[in-house]
Amino acid sequence: MSLPSSGIRRRNVTSSSDKDTGSTGGALASLKYFDVYSKVDDNVVQASKSGGAVTVVTAFIIAILLYSELVTFLSVEMVDSITVDTQTQMRRIPIGLDITFPNLPCEEVIVDNVDSAGDSQNDVHSGLEKSSLEAPAHGAGSGCRVTGKVVVNKVSGNLHIALGTSEVDERGTVQHSIDLAAIRRGFNTSHHIHSISFGEAVPGFKSPLDGTFKVVKGGAFMFHYFVKLVPTVYMDRWGYELYTNQYSVTDSARNVLVKKNELSGLPGVFLVYDFSPFLMTKTEKTKPWSYILTSMCAIIGGAVSIASLVDLVIKSFSYRLFGCTSWSTLPPRAI
Repeated sequence: MSLPSSGIRRRNVTSSSDKDTGSTGGALASLKYFDVYSKVDDNVVQASKSGGAVTVVTAFIIAILLYSELVTFLSVEMVDSITVDTQTQMRRIPIGLDITFPNLPCEEVIVDNVDSAGDSQNDVHSGLEKSSLEAPAHGAGSGCRVTGKVVVNKVSGNLHIALGTSEVDERGTVQHSIDLAAIRRGFNTSHHIHSISFGEAVPGFKSPLDGTFKVVKGGAFMFHYFVKLVPTVYMDRWGYELYTNQYSVTDSARNVLVKKNELSGLPGVFLVYDFSPFLMTKTEKTKPWSYILTSMCAIIGGAVSIASLVDLVIKSFSYRLFGCTSWSTLPPRAI
């Protein structure tokens, strides 16, 4: 038995693939309701001379601000902190010397050191080099330049270049045998301190005594430099540490030749040093990459926002004053 074909109807059944496509498209289409940035059709955007001028000025300002922020980002900040120094007895300090005595021969330049721990070093040669200089113009004899390092304990002490030969007695103190003939010849303690350092050399650190020049025109002078040392740890941006000492200094000078063959003191140059109980840590700090990224976003976003307001004010002013919306549509002037 056959059924009439006219009585059969076909139902439109949506396939599973069509359902998936429709749901995906609907989900993507619903994203437009979250768009907070208004779009303007290109057909209704009007370029103007005033807007172009504002854009050029804004770009110039942004470039200047970005350059200044880049310089700030690349700069290194030095952060200081102070703590109590607990390493008093754990270190020995190299004292770097570079001193010229223009009127003393090298055989009369004797370096000694005495410290409060009872450690005495007389006529130090290890680590030092003495170089004879040519005779000065006035013919007072050849000079001497002393360079090198003297390693001392981290306690208060006295490093000096003085008249006479030195020796250590039974108590461990340095005694000087004075030759009065040297006074009669003229023990001239004029000196030029090229550099003096206490500890490792740190880039950018300048010693207060560097470049000091003292001239003696007569008599026998005793020079004292009272040095107050502050132990310092310098840590660079890579984590490398250098141990050194910063210092302040006061000085005094007096003529110790009372009479022709009578002295009230020992002619020479004396460095009297003492350590502070505090330790200063100087650490280099650099800015993270997030600093430059956030600064760039803030500068560009802020400049564009301000420029938009300026452009809006210019257009509003032009409309109220001339009845137009920009410089490009100003009415022609009658001739």
